[in-house]
Amino acid sequence: VDFSGCLASRKSLPGGITDDALISKAREASNSFFKILPNFICQQSTTRSYAGSDKHWRTQDNVTAEVLYEHGHESYRDIKLNGRPTGRTMMDLPGSRSTGEFGSTLRALFDPETEALFKFRANANLSGFSTSVYDLAVSRATSDWRISAGSQMIMTAYTGKIWIDRESGNVIRIEKE
Repeated sequence: VDFSGCLASRKSLPGGITDDALISKAREASNSFFKILPNFICQQSTTRSYAGSDKHWRTQDNVTAEVLYEHGHESYRDIKLNGRPTGRTMMDLPGSRSTGEFGSTLRALFDPETEALFKFRANANLSGFSTSVYDLAVSRATSDWRISAGSQMIMTAYTGKIWIDRESGNVIRIEKE
């Protein structure tokens, strides 16, 4: 048995847990959500950064797109680079890129095989919802986040935050790095 993935997550989120009452409620709400999820459109904004030889991160550019969720699949349109239309598909953009963030991330976070760790951070109001905010971490060994640049592809660990409506258990917002 390889515990390296679990160990990596534990190091990136000390004190993280895989479950509590609200995480269980969010897992149930998410599973129900995907059974009845209608087609929809949302906005995605991705800030791409790079580290120079001095190891300091610098912002390279910003990619925005409309993400369409139709019949269980995601697609992208109106892709802009620094606010300007590109006329390209997401996978034809220069530099690093990734796809599948919304539905894939939500589904994966609550999949037991992902072994996502959560750590309560604070309660907060977000867009009229009373939410609990959790830090989150997913190890490289259990991650499904693929990042591509040219012909190279990497499966990467990630951390972030998730906002869960305390009443319904619905996920209101997800941020990942």
